[in-house]
Formats: sequence, C-alpha cells, structure tokens
Amino acid sequence: MGCITARKIVSIVHDLEVVFLEKASVLKRISGIGDFAAGKIARNRQSALELAHQELEYCVRNEISFISFIDKGYPLQLQECEDAPLLLYYKGCPDFGNVKNISVVGTRNVTRYGSENCNKIVSQIAARHPEAVIISGLALGVDGIAHTAALKSGLKTWAVIGHGFKTIYPGEHYGLAADILEKNGAIITEYPHNSKIRPSNFVERNRIVAGLAKAVLVVESAKKGGAMITADLANQYNRDVFALPGAVDRMGGNGCNLLIKTHRAHLCEDVEDIEYITGWKPNAETKNCQSIEFPDDGRFSEQELLILEALKKEQYNDFDGLLTKTGLTTGQISTSLLELEFRGIIRSLPGKIFSLRKS
Repeated sequence: MGCITARKIVSIVHDLEVVFLEKASVLKRISGIGDFAAGKIARNRQSALELAHQELEYCVRNEISFISFIDKGYPLQLQECEDAPLLLYYKGCPDFGNVKNISVVGTRNVTRYGSENCNKIVSQIAARHPEAVIISGLALGVDGIAHTAALKSGLKTWAVIGHGFKTIYPGEHYGLAADILEKNGAIITEYPHNSKIRPSNFVERNRIVAGLAKAVLVVESAKKGGAMITADLANQYNRDVFALPGAVDRMGGNGCNLLIKTHRAHLCEDVEDIEYITGWKPNAETKNCQSIEFPDDGRFSEQELLILEALKKEQYNDFDGLLTKTGLTTGQISTSLLELEFRGIIRSLPGKIFSLRKS
C-alpha cells in the first residue's frame, strides 16, 4: 500500500494487530478503509508477513538496522512529511536527532565550477559547523563530490540510496559507500534488500533526501531533473532551499538560476548565506571574525575601519545599525560600503544586511 494510505489506516486502527488479524468484513467497516483497501489487506497480509520475516533474517545476517514511523527514534523532520517512508533501513549509526542536516544535490554532469564550489561550501560548513551532517544520494557527480568533501573535512555524511542493500549503485561508488560507513556515516534506504533498481526509485528517494534535511543546497542542475524535484519537495516541506548561481549560457539551461529567479531558492555563494537564512550560529570554537585584523596602513580609510570594526563585533549588521555604531552619515556609510564590497572585503545580503567576507 502507499505510504499515505497506510499511515491513515494505522492512525485509525491504532493497533497494528487489527490490520493483520481482523477479517476483511470487519476492516471495511472502519472509517477510512473501505471495501477496496480491506480486500487488498486481507489478500496480501500473509505473503507480506512472510516477506517481512525474510527481510528480518536478511537484516540480522547483514547487520542492517531499521526503524518505522511509529517508533520513537524515527527522524522528527521526516515525520513531518505526509509521504514519508513507513520504514527506513540503514547501515551505520545515524543520529536522527541532529538539527544541522543539510542535503547537497545536483547534476551528474558537474562542471569544474560546480565541483570547486561544492568542495568550498562543504569545507566552510565543516569549519564553522562541525556537528553538521551532509546528506546526498550517492549518485555520480555532485552527490559523490558532496559525500567526499564531507569525509575529507571531517563531517559525517549520509547517503540515501534508491535500492536495497543487496547492491550498491552506481558500482563506482562502492568504495565511497564503505568510506562513509567507516567514518561513522550512514547508508539509508526505504527499499527491501531484493528490490529491483528502477528509475522511479530514485525519484521517490528524493523526498527522503529533502525530508531528512533542515536545508537543501542545489549546486548545479538543468532545468529538469532529480535535483529540481528535490528542491520542489523541500519547498513543500518548508525547508530552506539554496542554489549556487551559475552561468546563464550553460548547455541545457541553468536550473539553479531558475530556482533563484522564481523565488524557490535563496542565492548561495558561501556558508554565510546559509547561516543568514537558517539562523545557524557558528560553533563558538570556530568563529573567526574576531581574529580578522585590518591594519591601519593606508589601505582603509578611517570611515572604512569604523565599519569593519563594527562588522567584526557582530556577524550581521543592517544599514541602520551601522549608522548607530559608527556615527557616520548616510552618505559616508553608503560610499564606504560600496567600496568595501567592490574590493571583496564585505558582502551585501538581502534586506540591506552586511557581513565580512571570509576566505
């Protein structure tokens, strides 16, 4: 049965044994089940129990854990999604209670630009949010780059696969999957071990990639594809969606620019954009604003130094706040901010918010 229908039935009967023990004539009288669902349950429940027993044996033999949506430890953020899987199988030790999960998705045909920026942003996340978890789909391209960048940076990473544990797809990432588990990450799926690999599976698994995360970053994508589906699902789930801006003349179109242009994603150049929208605060031990020094050697005017000192003390400042903290006039601040932004010292965020640009 579909996840949504099954969830509704469980919420109605409360006791799962009712589903497996009661006659169809009794089940169909339960509000919300009806003749069709009751007949389907009665016809298939014995074979379902036999398959479940086989799956349980396989999980025990292969050290696979599982958790259902009625269990206490089921991921809370995924629980919020109406179409969330009834059951998750996993290898490794995922902390489903972690609050800083970010999914990174994108095209298999990643460019050098996308690869470099994916590595950069993941390493920035690691430096400022070492407790974060990078989630992706173990596919070729952006997925593999994100997982690898997380491992190199010391972050945990989870791979959500579109098949059972009998195989790893693509085969090129068998070693990457092993590295993920070795470094305390996790491989997660909703599919039993003997499930066939179907293209539709990878579309379905995108809802888990989106649902497990607090935020989703699209690195590169055509205007249609799995990454765009994930972004749309994330918006439906009220997740923060970010997109790396790309070249306007990219072959096949630029899905990231389309997401930004249609207000389905926030523009993301580095980790500060993610922090600004999500409200994530950098780990106290990794904050580096205070260590930035701006020598009084003529490279900066007195007005610019006043602004830089204000930005050192507080990560984000709006225009009015800088007026108050520096004592400068509107014209002086406008001129200095424009010059500092032009030189790449500061960055402007939506809402006339300014912050130091970190290397």
